[in-house]
Amino acid sequence: MRSPRYLHADFLVSDKPGFLVEFDESQHFTLCREISLMSYPADIRFGFDREKWIALCKSIRARDNDPPFRDEQRAWYDTLRDFLCVTRGMNSTIRLYAEEFKWCELFAYRSSDVRHSRKSLANGPLFWKLDFRVPTTPLFARIIIDGSWGGDIDLARAVLLDVHAKWPQENVSPQLRHVAHL
Repeated sequence: MRSPRYLHADFLVSDKPGFLVEFDESQHFTLCREISLMSYPADIRFGFDREKWIALCKSIRARDNDPPFRDEQRAWYDTLRDFLCVTRGMNSTIRLYAEEFKWCELFAYRSSDVRHSRKSLANGPLFWKLDFRVPTTPLFARIIIDGSWGGDIDLARAVLLDVHAKWPQENVSPQLRHVAHL
């Protein structure tokens, strides 16, 4: 890095532990970014679908050679932002694909826009960590929500779906498996 300062971000939510929100336009989906994403460790949970970002890199194949090292520089800066969850103890950086939705048309005073934003931000295990301490035959689970939930049913559904996906299926009765898929 040529600058001793922190990188600028699209949005910073500073409530501890904090997180970044990045809007990735097409110029972020380069061969350099694809290579860096493919090198990410599998055991770290990021605030975006890494496989989707790799696929976007393969399909868009953006190039920016002004200056000549711009693609490499952008991929490096994006990687630094992605790893703030490790290097600075922040929550995962959330990445939104700018072409997916007209984000600039959302307003905080419209409840439908607030719901859409919450749903987009909760689309995956971005703000929670599932810690399983599973006995050999678990009978029940306890979910502790540490922080402000706000009653968002979409967020609760996302958390429960994540719990269901990680619950040891070999110990679940066929009847309960059926109920869980309803």
